[in-house]
Amino acid sequence: PDYFLRHWRERQLSFEDAQRTYERELVGWGRTRFQVMGGQLYYPDLKHNTFGCVLRRTPILAWALLETLERFPDLPDVDVPVNCRDKPGSLLPSHRGRAPVLAFSYTTGAAFSDVPLPDYTYWGLPYADLLPWDAWLASTLPAPLRTVTAGGVGEESSSDYAGGWAQKLDRMIWVGSPTNPL
Repeated sequence: PDYFLRHWRERQLSFEDAQRTYERELVGWGRTRFQVMGGQLYYPDLKHNTFGCVLRRTPILAWALLETLERFPDLPDVDVPVNCRDKPGSLLPSHRGRAPVLAFSYTTGAAFSDVPLPDYTYWGLPYADLLPWDAWLASTLPAPLRTVTAGGVGEESSSDYAGGWAQKLDRMIWVGSPTNPL
């Protein structure tokens, strides 16, 4: 939503802004970057075994961006620096005149300019027990708008959201190590 881009309404962002964010603001071992140009997805040749991010985040994010491009082929050209760590990384500047850093991140907060990005690494994990993306997304809509199928076609889903958000179970999925410094 536009709310997350509110810090940049006054001006356009340039390639130099994205480059500065990637090189100076994001930690080298916890960053990646994607570019969408002319409806095509590009990313740098990353030599590290995690592709610049921890876990499987870079290849999964690439897949999510490809899915987005398939649905919305007319997306404008964009350069997307991504903070892959589990913490937000871009504090809002304390003084006016300096533009906040534009980085996409898996977490953010009121004191940060990080733009939230869904963590798609949960989809496809056997213990996550999540519906396929289309079915899960449809299950979050209000009942009159919902057409949910389990596994894609035909049968009704037994989604936790089928009764609406009031019936949502209090649970979350966490993947990681309690000793990880990220």
